[in-house]
Amino acid sequence: MQRLRHWLPALLLLAAHLAGAAEWPDRPIKWVVPFPPGGATDTMSRMAAEPLGRRLGVPVVIDNRPGAGSNIGTEAVVRAAPDGYTLMLGSIANTINQTLYTKLSYDFTKDLVAVSPLYEQTNVLVVSADSPVGSLRDLVANAKANPGKLNFGSSGSGTTMHLATELFNKAAGVNTVHIPFKGSPTQELLAGRLDFVFDNILGALPYIRAGKLKALAVTSAERSAVLPDVPTMRELGYPTVQIAVWGGIFMPKGTPQPIVDRISRELSALMQEPAMQERLRGMGAEFKPQTPAEFGRFVSAETAKWGAAVRSSGARVD
Repeated sequence: MQRLRHWLPALLLLAAHLAGAAEWPDRPIKWVVPFPPGGATDTMSRMAAEPLGRRLGVPVVIDNRPGAGSNIGTEAVVRAAPDGYTLMLGSIANTINQTLYTKLSYDFTKDLVAVSPLYEQTNVLVVSADSPVGSLRDLVANAKANPGKLNFGSSGSGTTMHLATELFNKAAGVNTVHIPFKGSPTQELLAGRLDFVFDNILGALPYIRAGKLKALAVTSAERSAVLPDVPTMRELGYPTVQIAVWGGIFMPKGTPQPIVDRISRELSALMQEPAMQERLRGMGAEFKPQTPAEFGRFVSAETAKWGAAVRSSGARVD
């Protein structure tokens, strides 16, 4: 009897947890996007939120919480109740931030639960259409002939645009100058004030198709379906310059496992529907299904990988 009394509080808590999971969902779910409206993470979130809500039987409402490179929105989700009514579009930015920011109040891999990937894209190395550079070989030759004179833009220190170029500089043995911007550097490249950018494919693709930018290479492991004639950095002899720009769903630590598993199943089914696959391909993206456990291991590996890259680059944000 004494042993039963000892375990009773835990048993009651477990029963309440299971009961809550069985009734879930019975009200709208908040989907936090830790970036402003209009970017890749916001676009992908809005594409999936409404049909996910239809599958779950309740509205899934987008809540943009931008700031501090995604840290403000992420911290809000870390502090949210683990009741299944808050989820977040986390991304490669979070795995970079874990090392980039020296004063984070949370641990991305420990304080959130990885639920499911949502999309994967590539960065694309682009120059303006007016640039005399016509290939990666040309760019490397130009950079070696003019050390410290070529400049590249990024959307901020420690972003994939920045780190991709740092990996490229190291692999090619060149020295180029980083110019960070608060937003996209694409307009500066178009105006001829930058020499090259490792841009996100979603932002660069319209300009490539319009003939305003030239694509020299992609950073994905395989060629992009929307740029099939553009080689990968690996094909061109730079296998270490490989970046997959991804986003996925996360929830507060302690969210009941049945809820995590349900969202994972529904998202996986949704993202593999033919109409959704077509929309993803049109944006240069793809969906690679993973279980919560598989996705969690992927996120841990990405955090370690980008931690090393950030330390090597010397980038820091206090």
